[in-house]
Amino acid sequence: MTPALLKSSNHMNKLFKKSIGKPKESMAFTTFTTYRNNYNKLKNVMKHQYFAERLYQYKTDVRKTWSILNTAIGRSNKKIIISDSFKIDNNENLTNPRLISNAFCNYFTEVGRTFASKIPRSNKTFDEYMIPMNNASLFMYPTDSNEIYKTIMSLKPKTSHGHDNISSKLLKLLVNSLTIPLTSIINKSLSNGTVPKNWKLAKVIPIYKSKDKSLMNNYRPISLLPSMSKILEKIVHHRLYKFCDTKGILNKKTIWLPSQTFDYTRSYRFCWKYIKGY
Repeated sequence: MTPALLKSSNHMNKLFKKSIGKPKESMAFTTFTTYRNNYNKLKNVMKHQYFAERLYQYKTDVRKTWSILNTAIGRSNKKIIISDSFKIDNNENLTNPRLISNAFCNYFTEVGRTFASKIPRSNKTFDEYMIPMNNASLFMYPTDSNEIYKTIMSLKPKTSHGHDNISSKLLKLLVNSLTIPLTSIINKSLSNGTVPKNWKLAKVIPIYKSKDKSLMNNYRPISLLPSMSKILEKIVHHRLYKFCDTKGILNKKTIWLPSQTFDYTRSYRFCWKYIKGY
């Protein structure tokens, strides 16, 4: 709402008050309707311009982009409380919180496998899309406190957390105390080729989508991993991407070029889940 639009809105309200009780053929009513129509057209133009500028401003931030789009279409971000009871396959209503949690766990665990079984199998294999390599091996070289410090400071200061109740915001506040011990833990992880078990535990939250709240298939899962596991993820991603880029493994026909705005961390999420043993 610009100062000029606000001034026009106040003037339109004054014209509206003058037109109350007047016949449609009167000058006061005609003046109001004409001014109102012109005002609405101008307001829509300014609204489109505003959202276009905002989308361009945050074109590299996916989360912010979706927030702007939801605002533009009037979708509410207000959290909706999930149902107190849920229907399962035998039409039984579950009301016990523990039974509901277990039912959600079983549903989210099996739903991927169920949908995957319905997808027709392809005759192609993954290596057909890969560039052939000879005598190439990936070495996870050790990290140091400087890299760990930079990685922690690159995290977004979020207050959300996993099962350990440690948020990325807290990590950034305690970065000077955590840099050395995290360096030791992550180097041990890289040398052994394993990930700490507690870093692989996710807090899964069901988010309501639409339709019947008592049906579990109307919810989608949000997994919150420990913030410290994201540090290891970024360390591995840096080495994995550097290796793929140096060896020319990335197929330019199936992935965006570095010159384009792209979050490569998302591209390697499948590799990271495989490494962690999911």
